[in-house]
Amino acid sequence: MNIFSTIALASACTGLTPTLMQDCIPFEPLASNPELCVSGLLSVAGAVSPVCLPPPSIEQDQYEGYSVRVIEERTDLLLEAPLLLDAAGAGCFDTDADLIPGKIGAGEIVSSYLVHYDPVDLDSWPGSIHLTFEGEVAGLILTTSRLDATDSVLGLAEVAYPIAPSQRGLELNTSAQEDAVWISEDLHTLELSLSVVQELDQLRVVTTAAAQLTVYENDPSGWLIATAGSSVVTLDFDNVAGSTSVPIVGNEFLAELSCPILTDTSGNGIFVGNPAPGQVPNPPSPPNMLSPACTPSCEGVIRVSFSEPVRAVSAIFIDVEADFASTGLGLSLGAALPDVAFSSPQGQGTFSFLGVVSIVPFTAVDIHFATGANIDGVLIDDLAYATTATHLLASETIRQGVPPNPAALSPGQTSGPVIGAMWDPVIDHTTFMPGALVDVLALGVGPVNIPAPPLGTLLCDPAGPLQLVQSAAGIPFSVLVPSDCSLVGVTLCTQGVSINATAIALTNGLDITIGTF
Repeated sequence: MNIFSTIALASACTGLTPTLMQDCIPFEPLASNPELCVSGLLSVAGAVSPVCLPPPSIEQDQYEGYSVRVIEERTDLLLEAPLLLDAAGAGCFDTDADLIPGKIGAGEIVSSYLVHYDPVDLDSWPGSIHLTFEGEVAGLILTTSRLDATDSVLGLAEVAYPIAPSQRGLELNTSAQEDAVWISEDLHTLELSLSVVQELDQLRVVTTAAAQLTVYENDPSGWLIATAGSSVVTLDFDNVAGSTSVPIVGNEFLAELSCPILTDTSGNGIFVGNPAPGQVPNPPSPPNMLSPACTPSCEGVIRVSFSEPVRAVSAIFIDVEADFASTGLGLSLGAALPDVAFSSPQGQGTFSFLGVVSIVPFTAVDIHFATGANIDGVLIDDLAYATTATHLLASETIRQGVPPNPAALSPGQTSGPVIGAMWDPVIDHTTFMPGALVDVLALGVGPVNIPAPPLGTLLCDPAGPLQLVQSAAGIPFSVLVPSDCSLVGVTLCTQGVSINATAIALTNGLDITIGTF
């Protein structure tokens, strides 16, 4: 370790002004460097080189230099599982005790940047490095074990990364305080002091996109134009209540794209119906307004959760008056006030449009109903959202097998295998076992073709999990498909079995795919 790094690191995170660097001391923001070839990296200072073309290998001794390299890895990545961080939040980290672990939830959009330092000469020291990012620095991955574990998620497929037993992480807990990292209070700037003792130093900087929201107040056509390319779904509530306010469960709309679920987060309950005449003198369609319980006033928060990310949401807000600033749409879940609210009172009994489009997809939104000091609260109508999801048509394919079974099992009579619906296939006994007493439907996960005379040919794997549904002969089966969006696209094998006083016989199979319609 050379004298320069010794002096700098000795003063790191102590609150004293260092002699040779400003390690862990707040500094003035740097000007943007538009020529940088790493997207999302606004500026750099010190002996640092943004990498325009990633090398084939960043293993030890394969990408050496006298400067610290910044490699752009996965960007705008939708996390399919939570991502664990070694350090999160603003502060200085120069010992293991300083680390404050963090987690980014599934469904978030992140970008990853690998900081790589593999000096030609171990006695070299790059000095203090400043990196300023466009997105917020959600946290750092700087231990060898977690770097190894996230290579497959955040790393580049075309780059060879160090593998065990390589010690690529930072040394934060040595007597000499080898490495130190500082994250600025605004979570956009990183300052580093790196000193390689044995092999190389690497860390991952994980950023999240700052919420970039475009608001459309009383501009429904503008909102629709901004959502072009997506499927827009509108919930008008007409089919879930009558002309008087009644509570709903919140799962009445699971057949729609992205399977919206409504949840009351304020404890008032979710109601759909016609408000009091004094509140809305001339409602355009009485049975289709949504609100928390209007006792004594329609106020609270209703959360709408989606099974897949959406990028925009809107609603018609009714009767927005003095509480306009606390009425609207919140992407910051659980916040006291909405992110997007009305700019002024809209007037007694008025119908006002409020919509938002986010550059970062989201999976839930809070609808705020006059959560401040109120007169009589608000309601909403025509809740709409934009999604890239598509509907999936349920299917039923007849399979008779070899040798073939009689084609007696017919598809659903009133509905296919649709989530939230009753699937009702039936066995036709016109020519197949006319004297049958009982019919059984077997549902399994694996199609097979196993001749089993004299019964016929088994078409569903008997060794796998099976569900049996029974009915009187010739009566349609009643198979309730759960209102579970995770079932959409699932394929199952089904086959009928008929029984009379002396025999058992197998029908054809129906290979089904569960859909949304």
